Amino acid sequence: QRIRALIITHSHADHTGGATELLASFAGRIDTIWLLQDDRMFQSPFWKRLRQLIEDNDIEGAQLKRIEILDEPKAIYRSEDTANQLSIYSPQCAENLLAQVNANANATSAILALEIGDKRIVFAADSTLDQWRAIRERLGKPLKCEIIAIPHHGGKVGTVAAQELEWLYQEAICAETAIISVGTSNQHHHPNADVVQAIRSSGATVICTQITKQCCSKLETLRPGVQRPLHSVRRSRATTDLTTVGNSKNVACAGTIVVDMSVEKIEVRGLTSHQQGVDRLSAIDGSCPLCRSMP
Repeated sequence: QRIRALIITHSHADHTGGATELLASFAGRIDTIWLLQDDRMFQSPFWKRLRQLIEDNDIEGAQLKRIEILDEPKAIYRSEDTANQLSIYSPQCAENLLAQVNANANATSAILALEIGDKRIVFAADSTLDQWRAIRERLGKPLKCEIIAIPHHGGKVGTVAAQELEWLYQEAICAETAIISVGTSNQHHHPNADVVQAIRSSGATVICTQITKQCCSKLETLRPGVQRPLHSVRRSRATTDLTTVGNSKNVACAGTIVVDMSVEKIEVRGLTSHQQGVDRLSAIDGSCPLCRSMP
């Protein structure tokens, strides 16, 4: 197997860590690497690993391409049969440079959409509210999609009020399913309850990769997770896994999320069984899933 395009949407370590594993696993089998022109990227674990692999001759021939755009939106990748494409909605080149001048790392995040026909999956990285305001103004309507990977791992998009979150998920983005990539032992209290409520108010279904204490106080009773991961994933472990201070980590909610995409439909594998698992979790003592609790 090959990776046709490896896309780095942000310079933060929590966006490049998994990419370093892909570099090691697919050395020599990556065709193109897309990344933003961002000075911080060149200090990231991803970049250091890439340089090491190039020096060791373990990776050759991969093109490095810049991901910014001049116009909005722009296709940066199309499949050979042109059936699907990857488009970038933000930042424009000038916006990215301005964000770097202002040391606003989050505003350098690439907002991408994988599209086939009129169907769309949006990857929002750590994008800012101002980016979404600009997208809304340029499009003149909400960006509709079947699936969105929620920005900031379900954390707040800066210091925004509840009504701004509602605007984001109703007027800027309209999604059917919202995926939150979040770690059990994260130190930032992700996902944020206000964010989850705003997403739910839009009518979208919420699905998280891992579960946190915000949803269940007895995490070890759930291993390997609310739903057993579809694939063997080292970060959703089946046996007791604790931090140095004794907190649970790596407990799956849905685990690694796999999406099947075609012209006819976009479908999250195991979504129904996962939602049934969350419903059952709601009845367990010590559990109150954010995606089911009332505001």
